[in-house]
Amino acid sequence: MQGTQKPLLMFRIPLLLAAAASISSGAVIYSESFDTEAAGVQAISEKGWEGKRSTPPAVVGDPPGITDTIHNSGTYRAGTVGGANGALDDYLFAQTQNGTAKEDFFLYTTTTVTAFKPSDYTAMTVTWSRNGDAVDAYHLTVKVGTNWYASDASYTTSAAGQGVTPAFNLLTATWKNVMTDGTLQIGTQSETYSTLFAGGAEISGIGFYIDGLSVNSSANRTIRLDNIVID
Repeated sequence: MQGTQKPLLMFRIPLLLAAAASISSGAVIYSESFDTEAAGVQAISEKGWEGKRSTPPAVVGDPPGITDTIHNSGTYRAGTVGGANGALDDYLFAQTQNGTAKEDFFLYTTTTVTAFKPSDYTAMTVTWSRNGDAVDAYHLTVKVGTNWYASDASYTTSAAGQGVTPAFNLLTATWKNVMTDGTLQIGTQSETYSTLFAGGAEISGIGFYIDGLSVNSSANRTIRLDNIVID
């Protein structure tokens, strides 16, 4: 990766769920730290994730999509990095190429999440680490049925490696559909918590929608995500 790697910042988002059957505290529903014994960049699919970007070719993961998953400036890509990387260790990333136009990315699970019902829990916490270059905003996403939704609440950074600690209440949140056919974007269809998870609807995937990853005329720009835990 080009550029100086910054220390990771931990973002913690409490997801306060509708009262229902009580689940014992401390139960981990999902955990991914992108650990790998291999060094260098691997395809995003190595960890059961996929990636898309906002302009063609839309799919940056594997399979299918851009097959270049090694360090190579001048490419738009997503992947996982393994090996000794200082404070970063192993992580998930998306990266713009040199240029002037910001890009949106959608990074999401394909096979690594066992479906669960939010209505089964009285409290839930999602944590992750993030560093890298500036973005306009990024959103936590969930898969319900066959559709993806991005939280209306968003997170941002004021500079590379810096950010804020968000407070996110799923009970009162508004979700918007993620449009993945054609040009990638967050749509205008809105769902409240009560309508999206009505009737015991399940979450079967999680991810992040990155809105406006910064660009530079002479260097790639990267967002890095790691240590994702739902408990």
